[in-house]
Amino acid sequence: MNFYIQLIAAMLISTLVVYIEADRSFYIDYEKNTFVKDSKPFRYISGSIHPYRVPKQLWEDRLKKMWAGGLNAIQIYTFWNEHEPSPGVYDFEGQNNVFEFLEIAQKIGFVVILRPGPYVCAEHDYGGLPWWLLANGTNNIVPRSSEENYMKAVRRYFNVLLPKFVPYLYKNGGPIITVQVENEYGSYYTCDKKYTGELRDMFKKYLGDDVVLFTTDPPRLFGLTCGTVKDVYATVDFGVSISPADAFEKQRKFAVNGPLVNSEFYPGWLDFWGTPHQKVHTNDILKSFNQQLNMSANVNFYMYFGGTNFGFSNGADPPFLAEPTSYDYDAPLSEPGDITNKYLAIRDAISKFQPLPDVPIPANSTKLALGKVQMTYHVSLVEAISELSDRCINTEKPETFEKLGQGYGFIMYKTVLDDPNVDGKTLTIKGIRDRGYVQIGSSFVGTVYRTGLNKIKINLPKNKNTTLYIIVENMGRLNFGNNLLDTKGIVSDVTLDDKQLNSWTTCLTDNFVPYYQKSVNSKFGLVGKYTKEKYLLRNKLKDTSFAGPGVYIAEFESPNRDFDTFLKMDKFTKGVALIHSNGTLTNLGRYWPKTGPQVTLYTPSVFTTSGKNYLVLIEFEGATCKSEADCSTEFIDYPIIDSIPNEIN
Repeated sequence: MNFYIQLIAAMLISTLVVYIEADRSFYIDYEKNTFVKDSKPFRYISGSIHPYRVPKQLWEDRLKKMWAGGLNAIQIYTFWNEHEPSPGVYDFEGQNNVFEFLEIAQKIGFVVILRPGPYVCAEHDYGGLPWWLLANGTNNIVPRSSEENYMKAVRRYFNVLLPKFVPYLYKNGGPIITVQVENEYGSYYTCDKKYTGELRDMFKKYLGDDVVLFTTDPPRLFGLTCGTVKDVYATVDFGVSISPADAFEKQRKFAVNGPLVNSEFYPGWLDFWGTPHQKVHTNDILKSFNQQLNMSANVNFYMYFGGTNFGFSNGADPPFLAEPTSYDYDAPLSEPGDITNKYLAIRDAISKFQPLPDVPIPANSTKLALGKVQMTYHVSLVEAISELSDRCINTEKPETFEKLGQGYGFIMYKTVLDDPNVDGKTLTIKGIRDRGYVQIGSSFVGTVYRTGLNKIKINLPKNKNTTLYIIVENMGRLNFGNNLLDTKGIVSDVTLDDKQLNSWTTCLTDNFVPYYQKSVNSKFGLVGKYTKEKYLLRNKLKDTSFAGPGVYIAEFESPNRDFDTFLKMDKFTKGVALIHSNGTLTNLGRYWPKTGPQVTLYTPSVFTTSGKNYLVLIEFEGATCKSEADCSTEFIDYPIIDSIPNEIN
């Protein structure tokens, strides 16, 4: 008897689940100007978060804080370059497992606004486009258009990506309620309706005709004219400097009926190296936010949590303003995920319009000052590249990163001069992208920069060396504007006085310096090779010069507890910091403290292990240490991202 009762109960539950799933729906009611979720009017108050900008071990922490802040939705981008690192090779594992992220978000209670590109901007390298689109040069492709070479790559990527989202659509039991077509397309010069129309058709093909598609553009008539797409709902984005009434009036010219939507409401703004840290006053945010909510608008905070441009993932704005490692954005949740006064004020404002969740606000992470770390100079960067690179390529003229097959980081060009008598001569590199560090032999002779000086008058009166080295740093591809053909490396001739230099050997570095994280054998690579006793002994037997590019390594202990810390490098000028821990090499990102406004690098505990860890600094311009004993960094318990910046030179 009990068996039959259990069987009937199971059948009833199964029927109920099927009924509930069948009743899941999300659409636009154009008569009542609202979204409708499960047959009820729905208004979202959302926040943007990018899974790639926070270690996956901390995804749940950030999402729980967003939920406790009163949001009922989140908005995410997908970055094409992360998921297709080389043509036809896909990565949806580990940090790139956006589906696991969606599952965590849904478990907490969120619905999700998906923005899958293909272009996303987001202050991410190349706006999320993969670097290899430029491998065949800039004459064969027109990004963000119906040009066939570009669209062939888009079709292949979407053919893999979009079907993976089908189980996560709201109608199928998942959290995704709306999907964006392209991204602020009206701000781009091509204005190609054939392109955006094909994107719309691909979304409908893979996700279904009933999925709510939308576009986002600033509230300008020309931009909305080019950015909107037939049969796709038009939304706008704006910050506190624009009147909500004026912005939504522009939206209404292209979405006569339907919900008012601000897809990007800016509670902060992005930073650039050499400019002040951007802030938006909380009172201004609340004034505009309340106005929008009183108009029954749907609002997404961009960014609600910014995070970090770990590794080489940052982008740049035109003409060339590179974004720093921190993507704090002056957001309600700070870079290390801390609750701010802005968060609390916005939460209180939300409570006036919808109930807050009955959950406590999660605590901020513990911050720990690990103290000073003694750095040791191990080897020049020229020597390290020469020894560790697995690909050195001979060409008559310098070639770009993309043509050589490396997407990010830095590479080394070298050639042999006819004559060591170079004193007083001028080296010119008009096409440097983006920053070049120049040596002749072991002597550092200076720096050239894309938007600054592109020539060096050499001061080497007793030079006997004839090997010229130019280490070129890719500081991030343009992610915005009309020039999305931003190849890297040396893109012009190199001349010494009036003589063109040819016969180059270029050594790549992506085999030993990761884009973000890489599993490494502790016996090899930067740490394994250069902490060996013979290297330490060799460098103690000669005078250490802190001038010019070099590799510095330190060993430090990490406690057995969860904490965040911040790496401060007063003695170092410009470079990349990495942590080697438990078989993983993690690229914390770029440092440039003398330029600012960012001085420290966020270092979450998930990047270290209890006990021995190594800190590696790849210094491009030379340390200011007076002696080896003076050459230290420090882990402190607070971030510095708002120092007074200095002019870039």
